[in-house]
Amino acid sequence: MPVIRRARIRIHSRSLPWGHSARLEGRGLLASQPGKLQDLINGYLEAFFAQASLSAGCNAVHNLNERCACWLLLTHDRVDSDTFDLKQEFLAVMLGVQRPSVSISAGTLQEAGLIAYRRGSITILHREGLEEATCPCYEMIRSEYSRLVPLVDGRINYAASGNS
Repeated sequence: MPVIRRARIRIHSRSLPWGHSARLEGRGLLASQPGKLQDLINGYLEAFFAQASLSAGCNAVHNLNERCACWLLLTHDRVDSDTFDLKQEFLAVMLGVQRPSVSISAGTLQEAGLIAYRRGSITILHREGLEEATCPCYEMIRSEYSRLVPLVDGRINYAASGNS
């Protein structure tokens, strides 16, 4: 029995600058495929809570360059391009630091040839190198999302989740 199951959720959301968002009527969406959608939502929530928990610990024990690489990889996993918009102010909030610290960390990753960074735009130049520069949290977060939100080419993989 799902723990989270409400007809109406009273929250406001904000999309990140690089994505698309849509507003959907909950009743119609739930009626379309109720069990599958609930499983997907519950999986996403579990993965998101794992990410939030890991991020809190990560901010406490890993250095800024490792954490910055982790966030860049997590963002890269969710966009369809090696280049995406990401403001220093937003990244500073996610990393729990002041904006000038983000400039220093992004500069270090850029000098290493892993990224190109200019005026709010990031280009991943060497993903494998960025994966080597990140902390172990990236792989733990990535594997939780892969396990709990099974997607193939951006679509739900019902075979992997056991749902049909």
